[in-house]
Parts: sequence; structure tokens; C-alpha cells
Amino acid sequence: IRVELEKYLQTDEEKAENHEAIWAALQRTPDVSLRPTGVDNKVTRGWIELAQELRSTQTNAAAMQDRILDWATRNPDHPVSDQFLGTLVDEYRFTYTPAQSIAVMLPMQGRYKNVADAIQAGIVTAWYEQGAIEKPLLRFYDTSDENVSFDELYQQAIMDGAGYVIGPLDKASINALAQSAMLDVPILTLNYAENPLSLSDNLFQFGLLPEDEARQVAELAIRDNHTTAAVLVPDSDWGRRLQDAFTERFEELGGSVLTVQHYPTNVDDYSRQLKSLFNLDDSDARHRDLQHILGTKLNFLPYRRQDIDMIFLAGTNRSARGIIPALKFHHAGDLPVYATSHVYSGYLDAADRDLEGVIFCDLPWTLTSDSPLKQDFNTIWKDQRTYTRLFALGVDAYNIVQNLQYLQTHDYARFSGETGNISMDGNRRLHRELLWARFNNGKPVYMDLTIPPETLAADDPERT
Repeated sequence: IRVELEKYLQTDEEKAENHEAIWAALQRTPDVSLRPTGVDNKVTRGWIELAQELRSTQTNAAAMQDRILDWATRNPDHPVSDQFLGTLVDEYRFTYTPAQSIAVMLPMQGRYKNVADAIQAGIVTAWYEQGAIEKPLLRFYDTSDENVSFDELYQQAIMDGAGYVIGPLDKASINALAQSAMLDVPILTLNYAENPLSLSDNLFQFGLLPEDEARQVAELAIRDNHTTAAVLVPDSDWGRRLQDAFTERFEELGGSVLTVQHYPTNVDDYSRQLKSLFNLDDSDARHRDLQHILGTKLNFLPYRRQDIDMIFLAGTNRSARGIIPALKFHHAGDLPVYATSHVYSGYLDAADRDLEGVIFCDLPWTLTSDSPLKQDFNTIWKDQRTYTRLFALGVDAYNIVQNLQYLQTHDYARFSGETGNISMDGNRRLHRELLWARFNNGKPVYMDLTIPPETLAADDPERT
């Protein structure tokens, strides 16, 4: 393990490389799993506490140096070097780029008003909670007026002194921005362009991308030793996007998708799709043929196909509450079901008893957060609970926008946010690593799947 490896390293260069590997592993560990309690190794415990200190100051770079000095005082014998600590502080300080003014561009009227209201509430709440002496000025611009282009609003925001722009939300505007090479002020969009490539270094894309969730479902299924999947998704463009994302990642990792069914979104009976998914129609046909041949009525129990070892389900919580019981009725109750966050409303509901056993990924905000921000939401914005994840998106958008350079500069860099452990790819698109839960007695129960830092193998590049 990396911590134990330290005693066998001879040169400062070897030790520095080992420290970087330990730090990279800690960066990938979600907050809920980053707990020093119960860790016997003093050095490992010190590493975890160091990671906690830096995460607590991700949105307050001015306090970071004091927290690191305090940590060093409490851990005088820790093997981490002063040079390494100095580098960590410098990386944050020099890449944290505060602004005097941030422009927020959202549709404040029309069909997306409720969505925009929740995001705006998250942004404003994060601004209040920041605690900095000098906060950026927030200016809000309405993108719902069809007579005013986004470019006009963008130019107006620059004239008003904006150092960053958060928004827009609509794909059409983001697609156009991705083809624009001349963006003078960094833009953090709240959705993604259809083409992953963009021409400007100042365009950053962030949102609740469902394809990321489908890919993470595939990764967990493979980790759980499932290799043959049935895919059940709605008959819609959204459903096919999740189908494609899951299938591509699942097969890339060595799995095989053996059957796919698209269910209608306007019905409550999924029998036809499930019978086809599990070849129960063929079983029924064999039963009828045998009765005809023998000329007598036979007792019959349908026999589903046996070459599937898991189901990937994409759907809303309403659809999932109908599909899961139907799976059991159609003799597939023994198959594990993996799903995206969409199967959970985000708040406790007695109707979720119908989702018993379903494994799904979701935001830290939804599954584990007990932050003051979550308490504020439950108190002040409780009428918007349907949009709880969008509120979390607003919180992270505000906190991330001034940390974009840090995420862009370092491959291992992560921002521990309410929507997930956030990283940036080479196309300046942000991705969220989510948490996992299983429905038990109608409630989502968090599943800690993180490999403890002290068990990280030194010779495993995927874990270091």
C-alpha cells in the first residue's frame, strides 16, 4: 500500500511521486467516505485530515493557508514534506480566480421558469453561505425573451463588468457557443452542447448529464461481476441516449447487452415489453404448441431466458414503481436492477416500497448531505422539493465557476460538490462521480463502495 511503501523509498523524488499518488487517490474519494475515524494508521489518518482541510476551503482560498498551517501543527511527525504542502496551497491560490461580478443568465419566464428558479435559488444561497469578506456582485439576465439573443446579453454582461457568466440553460444557445471562438469572459453553461468539441478556451460545460450516470451504472455492474445485461429504457430520445451510453461503456469493459426493450411513457402496463425482454412469448408459444399436440390442458409456468444476469433500467420514479413489481410478476424478481438517479424523487415517499432492492446512483446532496445549504433548502425552499437536484446544481455552479482554472490545470483535480465529485475533461466539460444507494423498505440506503485509501495498491494505476 502507498502509505506503507513510504518506508522503503530512498530518494526525495520517489517519495514526492508517492505523495502525489496518495493525494490523487484522496481527491477521487467522496466526502462521505473520507473519514479518519476508525483508521488505525496515524499517517493515513493524517492524509485524510489534510484532504478534509483543503476541501473545507475550496470556496475560501484566503483561509486555506491558515488551515494547512494548523494541520501541520497538529501533525508534526507526518512524512509529507513542507514543499509538498506549499505546492498544494499554491495550486489552489494561484488557480482560484475570484471575480468582482458574476452574470447569471437563466430563462426567468416561460416553460423553464421553475427550473431556472431552483437553479437561481441555489446560486443565491451559495453566495450567502460563502462567508468571504468581499463577495462578487451577482447580476441576473433573463434569457427567455426571444427578441434578445444570448450574444446580446453576453456583451451587455461584459459591459456591466462581469468576470464570469453562469448559463445559459438551453442547448440551442450552448450549441452556438461551442462554435464561437471569440469568448472574452469565461462561461460556465448549465447544460451540454451536442458536439463535445468547442472552439473557445473560455467555454466550460456543466450540468446533470444523464449519460454520465448511465456510464457509472455500467462500471458498477461490471465491478459487481455482471457481464450480460438486459436494457429497459423509455421509448424516447432521452431513453435511447441512456441506452447508448450504458451499452458503450458496458461493452467497453467486457460486458454484453443481450436484449433491449423500449417501453411507452404513456401507459402503466409493461407486460408486452417485459415478455419480449425475457422471451416469455416464446415460452407461451411452446406451451400452446405442446397442448395442441397432446390435446390436453397442461399446468404451465413460463420460463424466462437464463442468460441475463442484470437489468439496466432508465426511467422516472413513476415508471419504475410500475416496472419493478412487474418484473417480479414476470419471473425476473431475482435479477439485480441498476438504475440512474431518475428512479428516486429525491425525498422519502411511501410509494418507493415498490422499488425494493433497486440499486441507483445519485447526488451527495440527495443521499448524504447534512450541510447548512441542505437545511436552508428544506426550510426556505421546501415548496421546490421536486427541483432539489437543480438547487444543488446552482450551488455547485456558483462554487465551481471561480475554481475552473484549478480543475483545468491538474488531471487529478476534483471539486467536492453537492452534485458529485467533479472533474474536468480535455474538452472543458465537467463530469460528476456520484454515490450509490439501494432501496430498502422504501428508503434509499447509502452504499459505501469506496476503496479505503489505506488499502490502495502501489502497483495498481487505476487505484493510485
